[in-house]
Amino acid sequence: MSKKKEIVPVLPKKKSKGKTVVKVIVAVAAIQGILKMVAFYKNKKNEKQPENEGTKKYAVWMNGKQVRLDEEELRSIEIQAVMSGIDIDLTKAKIHEDMFISGKAIMSGVCIRVPEDINVKMNCKTILGACANSVPKYFDETLPTIFVEVDGVMSGIAVKIGNTNEIENDECDLDKEDSE
Repeated sequence: MSKKKEIVPVLPKKKSKGKTVVKVIVAVAAIQGILKMVAFYKNKKNEKQPENEGTKKYAVWMNGKQVRLDEEELRSIEIQAVMSGIDIDLTKAKIHEDMFISGKAIMSGVCIRVPEDINVKMNCKTILGACANSVPKYFDETLPTIFVEVDGVMSGIAVKIGNTNEIENDECDLDKEDSE
């Protein structure tokens, strides 16, 4: 007299969706914290750059930076911008000879403001981005030339005449008129 053994199906336990969501949130927060630390140290590196022979280097990571170079003699500028924006104002810089601006921009915006009476030649390569040179072409060969070679991926690169003070003052004047 044998007993028949009953087969009892074992159902798998369902994982709670709440625990999975919490794990994903913790992972995203950890990655975001690491990226912020990297950006912070990369941006701090700019402040400690040595003053060597008219060359400036700017590395901007996931941040915005506005640079005004007043009364400085420059020969070259190197830019690295990753998921950020950088605005370089050269309107008051001393540019007596040819100058070179080179760099790379990934998912960023690069704006370079130059003084009047200067030649600008751009040789930029972009993928899913754009380059714009709104500086008029002067036919005077005695004027200094700024050569811009910035490679961009999903980035915008622009060279304009004028400085940020003029733009800010124009906006302030409009606000004053509205308030009166």
